[in-house]
Amino acid sequence: MKAFALALCHDKRAAISKAMHTLALVFLGGLLAGCSSLSITNSSPKIDYFVLQDLALPAPSTTPAPARSSRVLLIASSTSQALFDSERMVFTKDGISRSYYQFANWSERPPQSLATLAETRLSRVGSFRAVTQSTAGVKADLLLTLRLNELTHDDSVSPGVMRLEVTADLVDWRTRELVARRVFVGAVAVASRDSIGGAQAANRAITTMLDDLSPWVESNAARLK
Repeated sequence: MKAFALALCHDKRAAISKAMHTLALVFLGGLLAGCSSLSITNSSPKIDYFVLQDLALPAPSTTPAPARSSRVLLIASSTSQALFDSERMVFTKDGISRSYYQFANWSERPPQSLATLAETRLSRVGSFRAVTQSTAGVKADLLLTLRLNELTHDDSVSPGVMRLEVTADLVDWRTRELVARRVFVGAVAVASRDSIGGAQAANRAITTMLDDLSPWVESNAARLK
């Protein structure tokens, strides 16, 4: 009877030991799985961020700067649709509906990028004493508002194109009168049917728009007394 009790106790300890060993293996496996999910070999899709850029090169430093006026120009940006007031890139497959890329973003909201690029380009021209954004809170003579109406990778046509539309209003900020208004529209073919091709085409479209915007602002500003 004593021998039977000892055997039963031994079997019980063996079963407990085996169960603990199994739990330890499960726990170790979980730790290894967790480590692998944090490794650089993680196969989860990465999110790409693209910077909107002005591709025009600045004038060589040896080029004489144009005569500067005493006027200060403010720049403000907005968008006509909440769809474009986001860092996410927009595309269309049918030319009617709009969707966001799942894994492709702009580095900042396009309206803000547009205002920054316009500020840099118009400052480079040198036709104003100062060019700054409306948030600076400085006293100014002119206000340029840029409203982004469209920045869409249109894949409904072949080859796809990046469509850009911007409405520009130049306002005499001293009298609050509208001096001039123009809608800039562009469509640039994409080199590849993906977010990279769309971003590259967007940079070319914005550069062309800035090429047209700069002399338009200068000529209309020059007409003011």
